[in-house]
Amino acid sequence: MSSSGPTFALITPTFAGDYKQFTLLARTAEYYLPKDVPHYVIVPGADYSKFKALQSKRTHLLIEEEVLPQWTQGLFKFKNKYRVTTRTLPIRGWILQQLVKIAAPSFASGDVFLYADSDVAFLRGFDPAKEFVRDGKVKLFREICDESWPQVLLDRGRNWRNVSCRLLGIAGDQEPRAGFSGYVGNVIPWRRDVLESLQKHLDRGWGRSWPERIARCKTFSEYTLYGVYVEKVLGMDVAGHYPDETICALESWQAREQSVADLTRLREEKLASHHIALMVSAKGGTPAERIEQVFGLH
Repeated sequence: MSSSGPTFALITPTFAGDYKQFTLLARTAEYYLPKDVPHYVIVPGADYSKFKALQSKRTHLLIEEEVLPQWTQGLFKFKNKYRVTTRTLPIRGWILQQLVKIAAPSFASGDVFLYADSDVAFLRGFDPAKEFVRDGKVKLFREICDESWPQVLLDRGRNWRNVSCRLLGIAGDQEPRAGFSGYVGNVIPWRRDVLESLQKHLDRGWGRSWPERIARCKTFSEYTLYGVYVEKVLGMDVAGHYPDETICALESWQAREQSVADLTRLREEKLASHHIALMVSAKGGTPAERIEQVFGLH
């Protein structure tokens, strides 16, 4: 990163099924992000024509098949949900999106990548350098997962950590069942140089490339992999990160449609000054127009 401060890029892998919510993200990013922050949007080739009209000076539309190794496209596809390959188990669409995030240095500019999924929308203007950089170090979102969490979330988080440790070739956690670090959230910043280092680490001495190793996983979290690499392999100081538990997006993880009353309650009871964005899980199928209406989005 230069002495004048890091440059940023916003990155979103998406697909036709999330198109309506993505348009909300694209529009709010156009309105609220500084003009010098490009937005890289990566979609399957079959969905390119649907997204093409959203391209702009800021929004760069890329094709997934041109970003990832050719073998990841598989022998055939099943409704964009699975890719059947000769090297791995069938690759699920959400694993492909995680591979795209890790591949970011190959197609995106910027010293720091901000990852926002399709079901995110920005709520206000902000300066990424002030929001995510402190004394030259970049924020690493890290929260403690403890006994106050539902057991299903603790089990899932622990599994992601164990998978990450295996990929990184390090010992698994010796921590108690609860009380481990979690890194999953929305509008997550990663450093380009650390991500490039992570790719090399995953490639080293295994006989398989990092995309193939990850694609062979039954379950996986890209944010957990990056966070464990920073903390357990490099160390915070060497990586140029600092830990921060501030959740910068107002989140609704409900896997059911949110009514106007639900969204209004979320806004009135949970919205705080530190929230720069909103996430209403796409799994619930809440209409983007309803979210836009309740939150008065641009």
